[in-house]
Amino acid sequence: MGNFSWAEVFTKKKPKDGLKFDIGYAYSVFCHLKEFGVGRAIVVKNATVMAVEAAEGLFETVKRGCAMGRKDAFVVINDETKSIKLCNGILELIANCKGNGLGFAKDAVCFENFDEFIKRANELGLIILAFDGDKFYNNEIL
Repeated sequence: MGNFSWAEVFTKKKPKDGLKFDIGYAYSVFCHLKEFGVGRAIVVKNATVMAVEAAEGLFETVKRGCAMGRKDAFVVINDETKSIKLCNGILELIANCKGNGLGFAKDAVCFENFDEFIKRANELGLIILAFDGDKFYNNEIL
């Protein structure tokens, strides 16, 4: 998996190697799904897609994906329209289903308050990271 140089981790908790693979896998799935106009959010576990957002919305996708994954799922968001505004509610949902955390494409989502978002993620023991697409494409994952 390399040194994970294609993502910036903002929280105290850092992804371990197995989760790094899941996160990279999820982001590579995004690269393929975006041409079809679906998949603003996906939930992965053990390199398996548990849920893809199509019409039901972010929260419902996370609920469904985490229910299927049971625990240790990771949520990835890539919304180039920036219509997803992340708030602490999504963190609570991920923590309640015992998920690992949330990744997003840099410059692809908005935040109500980023500092508070990261503070709450740390309190919940979640991982928050941002993908750097240019570095990702040059990584050995693809």
